[in-house]
Amino acid sequence: SYIQAQSRHKTMKEGAIYTIGYGSRTVEELVTALRSYKVEFVADIRSQPYSSYKPEFSRDNLEKRLKHEGVGYVFMGDTLGGRPNDKSCYVNGKVDYAICRQKSFFQEGIKRLHIALEKGYRVALMCSEGRPEECHRSKLVGAALAEQGVEVRHIDEIMGVPGCSTGYWLPDQPLAKELANNKIYYRYPRKDGVRRLPYVGYAPPTDRIPCGSLVRVSLARWWQHEDSDLEERCYLQLSGWYEA
Repeated sequence: SYIQAQSRHKTMKEGAIYTIGYGSRTVEELVTALRSYKVEFVADIRSQPYSSYKPEFSRDNLEKRLKHEGVGYVFMGDTLGGRPNDKSCYVNGKVDYAICRQKSFFQEGIKRLHIALEKGYRVALMCSEGRPEECHRSKLVGAALAEQGVEVRHIDEIMGVPGCSTGYWLPDQPLAKELANNKIYYRYPRKDGVRRLPYVGYAPPTDRIPCGSLVRVSLARWWQHEDSDLEERCYLQLSGWYEA
């Protein structure tokens, strides 16, 4: 079952880091979402903070608009961006998040977020991808923060933030790795069928996670079942594990 087990891992730090992707939003809708969660600072973690398609989200234009709205803007794409300039972060042309996490520039960016939390600031990491489960703000930065005991809350493009974005689970069945559509999943067998959890962690995936391991999971985003009478649900993703 899905349980909270922070006491068996690390004590969660006070406060939370929010994330948001503008996706198909207008800048007005972005501001409205930030106000809804009382965000004080936006940390722009795009490696290239420019958009020819949506120039209002380019760095200078966005910074001016946010300042006008009373929200601070900080560019952090040089330390927490998903496409770093350091060529050693790439393997066969693709960014390797495990390598990124070891870099001093990335660790310095994470340190700045911890300092912001300690000072009580309400910060949202911003990128262009609307879906957190497809973005490095979840798979790279969010996973690193969660590992260090920071709660990460994703402001979804449509339905808002899940009530608890990070938690821990003790599976009563072993989880087997599966590759589908060039993505890694872990299969959880149930009486009513198999459930697959996408893997978004930074550590090399193992072929099998033993039963009883402490598994770190996060809620990615809300979705509404086709039967409108049923309650809204969240996509669940797996980002790490700790063997007993």
